[in-house]
Amino acid sequence: MANVGNLAVKGGKAVIKFILDLITDYLKSEEFKKQMKSMVETLVDKIVDKVIDEKRVNN
Repeated sequence: MANVGNLAVKGGKAVIKFILDLITDYLKSEEFKKQMKSMVETLVDKIVDKVIDEKRVNN
C-alpha cells in the first residue's frame, strides 16, 4: 500500500509540474503579452472616458 501512495504522490507532483510549466510558457508567450496589452489599453480607455464624463458633470 505504501508503494501505491508513493506513486500517487509522484504522479500528483508530475501533474502539478506539467501544469506549472504550461502556465509559465503561456505567461512568456507573445499571445499573452498581446492579450495583456489589449486589456490594459481597454482599461485605460474606460478610465479616461469615466474621468472625462465626471469632469463634464462637475463643470
